[in-house]
Amino acid sequence: MRKSGENNDSPTSEVNGRCIMSDTRQRKNWGIDGQRQAVAAALPPLLFGLGIALASLVRGGPWYAVPFWRLILSVVVGFIPAAVIAGGGFVALVRRLPDWGYTWVGASLMGLLLLAKTTTEELAEEGTFLISPLEGPLVGVLILLAVLAALSVAALRGWRQAGLVSIGLSATFGLSLCFAVTAGPSHRHDLALLAGPLGLLSAALIYAYARGSRLVPIAVFLALWLLNAGLVWMANRVWQPWLVAGGKPSPAWPLMVLLTGLLLVGPSSPAWWSWPTVDSFLDPPKLFRPRIRSGELYRGSIDKPAVMCYTDVWCESYDVCRGSYDSDG
Repeated sequence: MRKSGENNDSPTSEVNGRCIMSDTRQRKNWGIDGQRQAVAAALPPLLFGLGIALASLVRGGPWYAVPFWRLILSVVVGFIPAAVIAGGGFVALVRRLPDWGYTWVGASLMGLLLLAKTTTEELAEEGTFLISPLEGPLVGVLILLAVLAALSVAALRGWRQAGLVSIGLSATFGLSLCFAVTAGPSHRHDLALLAGPLGLLSAALIYAYARGSRLVPIAVFLALWLLNAGLVWMANRVWQPWLVAGGKPSPAWPLMVLLTGLLLVGPSSPAWWSWPTVDSFLDPPKLFRPRIRSGELYRGSIDKPAVMCYTDVWCESYDVCRGSYDSDG
């Protein structure tokens, strides 16, 4: 076998007409090679945080104390970044989850869940029900199934890819607490402004996760957990007087359990611990494999001949996968 002379950042090979890739090595060493893709993967929390901060800045106070036009303008300002995230998540699904798309899908699904919850609660306070009480849990179950489907597809490609979905879910939910403290009775719009810089911090951590290797992902997960813990502490301090006055329990521990679960559900997927079994008996549908251009090369080593490449690509034909490199990988 000869080494490929061009575009050998991600080599693949072809032996006896079969694509040969490394399952374990690529999953352990996976990262987003392109800087633009890594930046794109980091954008969702930044957009979400800026949307919360700018909306609060435009509104400038409780909804009942500001002019109606400022209230509407704040809704529009906050909706635009959310719509961009939703659109990005849809494009990522259409393109079969490219490397940059995992965080967009996670953030989109969490945003959809938060939108459904907030809209339902607001309308219920006014005596209007968007959906019946029986349909509410059904909508939640459908969104949960969509989250599990996204995590499952990402987990079949690698624990770090599934980790990006988890980060999108957790970071979006954590930043939403900056918006939650603007509601009554606290109306802390000043704290909502923190969503902007915290969203930027989350984006920087995602970029480091996407480009880093070795212990970087672990450090990123720890940093994001601490960031979420700080947001929960902030929200709990704001709500504490109202909770004590009403004799209600603190939501701090349930929120921390939920945020921790969202953050770890991807990288702790059972598929992570049983790759040989998964690769031996499961053949992920072509729908969820990203297309690759003829001549593209992908990382791998010669250790497992297979007709289909069980990695980040789906070999649509032998010609697509053809490449060459040393037989020792």
